[in-house]
Amino acid sequence: MAQALKKTSYHHGNLKEALVETALEMLKTLKPDDLSLRKLAGQLGVSQTAVYSHFKDKTALIAAIAAHGFHDQARYMTDRIRDIKDPYLRLEEIAVAYMQFAFDNRALFQVMFSRDVQDLPEHAELSLNAGKPYSLFAAAWSRYRPDHAHQMPFIWSMIHGQTVLMCDPKFGPAMSRGLSPKDLAQKSIQVFKG
Repeated sequence: MAQALKKTSYHHGNLKEALVETALEMLKTLKPDDLSLRKLAGQLGVSQTAVYSHFKDKTALIAAIAAHGFHDQARYMTDRIRDIKDPYLRLEEIAVAYMQFAFDNRALFQVMFSRDVQDLPEHAELSLNAGKPYSLFAAAWSRYRPDHAHQMPFIWSMIHGQTVLMCDPKFGPAMSRGLSPKDLAQKSIQVFKG
């Protein structure tokens, strides 16, 4: 059973940002399907009308949460490679960071790839942020193997697919075979070591 969340009062400032931050906090104990605009309003102590002035529906909220997630994941990945100069080690650490972020933020990662948001042009912030982790991986791969750029989408698909399976409680244990996200990412990237 999900643990009850401490009620947060909202007094002033940017309500839209507060709604996203509160939703992210709620995702630490709730499943994505359990999020609702009504629950957010109650959590922040604001009217549902105030919430609807920022998000016309749950899909708009999901898009805002996903945009935040992609931004944070890209920042996490960038921070992890900041001081790494070796191209192979940068590539490996990008993969590790991608998997680790997803593993540590499973509900958020699920929201980031939610099928609820189909119309990207309608959600400008999500459209802007969704490709950031992929771009970081692509840049690292190009730096490591510029002569094998055509392989990059397949390698990314493998890393992402493993990450999705690892984070799924139905498949995670069989997928990871007891390996940590770091170990799994490192072993996966080693397959492509030139």
